[in-house]
Order: sequence, then C-alpha cells, then structure tokens
Amino acid sequence: MEAPDAGSVDLGGVALPVAGPSWREVALLPQSLGLLEELTVRENVTLPLRLDPVAPAADVDGLLVGLGLDLLADRFPHEISLGEQQRTALARAAVVRPRLLLAHEPISHQNRAWAERTIEVIGELAAAGTACVLATHDELATAVAGRVLELRDGQLRLTVRPA
Repeated sequence: MEAPDAGSVDLGGVALPVAGPSWREVALLPQSLGLLEELTVRENVTLPLRLDPVAPAADVDGLLVGLGLDLLADRFPHEISLGEQQRTALARAAVVRPRLLLAHEPISHQNRAWAERTIEVIGELAAAGTACVLATHDELATAVAGRVLELRDGQLRLTVRPA
C-alpha cells in the first residue's frame, strides 16, 4: 500500500514490483474494510475482477451464497450490517484466489455462526493454495491455524500445529 523508501519485498522468492502487487498476488482485508459506498455488494466483490483484465474466472455467486450475501448482492454497504460488510470485504479479497491474503481481525464483527463460516472460507482459500495471514485476538481463528505467532510481553512465541 506504500512505496518503500529502500529495500525490497518478495513473495515466494519473487520480487514484487515497487508499484505493489496485483490483487491476484496479495489481497487485503483491512479492519476498516475499504468498501466503496457507491458500489453494491456484488460490485464491490467483483471489483478486483474488473480491475484486472487477466484475472481468473471466479464463482462470484458461490462466494456470495457461501458468505450469506446472495440476498444482499444489490444493496449498498450502508444498507447492510457491519458483519455483512466485513464478509463482503472478505469476498472481495477472496474472489481472485490470491497467493497471499492479509486479514486484520477478519471475524471481529461476526456472531459465532458467521465467525465459524468465515473461518471455513479462509480455510478453503488456504487449502486451495492461498497463504492466509490473520492478525487476530480471536481464539476461534487461532485454534484452526497451522502456525500461530503470539506477541506477549515483548516476546514472540511460535506454535506449529500438525496439518
């Protein structure tokens, strides 16, 4: 999101361009969500597909159904709940099956059932080859993670779970 002053960033041993990676490389689910208010739920979700002419075909309808957004697809972000907005932002990030998903508190606005489903969708992305990095305090998310880095009292602790 910011051009570096110095150094470089690589993903899987491949240097990323200074201008930043494409949506297919790195998708971001920010805590602020970043939805465009003038676009409907469907238009927000399909935005990466429209911005990237060589984006792979995506099952947009399946993603909307899987995240409980299908009946809200023609609504605008201000017409849906914060939890639904958060799932819309996840769908937008997931629609191109990025190599890397960076998600900040991806289930913070979900009830238990939608939090579980959201984690399932993130798990499906991971199973399909997307590296998913979540910044979260939620034990539901950390319980299913393959690796957990915990920062406590200035110390970093790594927990690796068997697959």
